[in-house]
Amino acid sequence: LFDGSASLPARPQHKAPPKKPTSSRRQQNKRESTEEQTAEDEGNGKKRKKRKPRKSGEKDKQNDNDEKETEEPPPKLDMRMNTDARTIFVGNLSLSTNRKSLASMFKSCGAVESARLRSVATTGVKISKDRAGDQAYVKKICANLNKVDTSSKLNAQGYVVFKEAESVEKALKMNNT
Repeated sequence: LFDGSASLPARPQHKAPPKKPTSSRRQQNKRESTEEQTAEDEGNGKKRKKRKPRKSGEKDKQNDNDEKETEEPPPKLDMRMNTDARTIFVGNLSLSTNRKSLASMFKSCGAVESARLRSVATTGVKISKDRAGDQAYVKKICANLNKVDTSSKLNAQGYVVFKEAESVEKALKMNNT
């Protein structure tokens, strides 16, 4: 329709993006550039060391290492899943309960790796100036020193992590006892 029209400008022709050099082209380009540099340096009287081009085997080894790293799951995630299988929630604890007494309640079920209290209202405790404002640190100290605010809550909750997953079944049998 508008083919022969002189009033319309010609459409601009887009160039294809330049191709990325393949590894063999890159190596060849490196060799050429190092040869040019040494030729320039010889003309100036300077000596430069030539860089050795990479062997193809070294590149393959690096790629193999990269693949191995991506195949393995992150260790933190794996440990967390393992810890979740060995953890129980304990509710309706008295406010006088501390970490040691919580762990001793479940020693008959198996070896306890750790015990912690949750949702504990704390009273004031003195800490160093560099740790001021660290609420998690204050809660740990108050729970360990049994400085708990008994006026705001009637009970507390906690978590117990066992060293073996079989201990969880024994602990769950203690429910409502």
